[in-house]
Amino acid sequence: MEENKLECPVATAVSLFGTKWKAQIIRDLIESKNTSIRFSEFKNTIPNISDRMLSQSLKELEKDQLIKRTLVDASPPRAEYSLTEMGENLSKVLLDLYNWGKEYQDRYMKEGDVENE
Repeated sequence: MEENKLECPVATAVSLFGTKWKAQIIRDLIESKNTSIRFSEFKNTIPNISDRMLSQSLKELEKDQLIKRTLVDASPPRAEYSLTEMGENLSKVLLDLYNWGKEYQDRYMKEGDVENE
């Protein structure tokens, strides 16, 4: 798989944040304006994500160095997540994707169109 990543930078980018859940996690962190977010806060802002999928997505994003996990010495201990510098660089990319997606929805998708949901 490493060989494929080197062949196409777009494929690399999409493989890192291109899932439904990862994009929403990164979106939340961008919107937090440099404030860390806890696991439970993601659960409140990302509808229908299971604990398992959220945990897996956070671990993958951390492994790929797009987010960092900080352990907070509290009772009970907790983890908080924030963007790395490379993760912060996704802000413009995701804004461009948002604008493209919105334009596509407005042109080609009708509200209530079951096939496109």
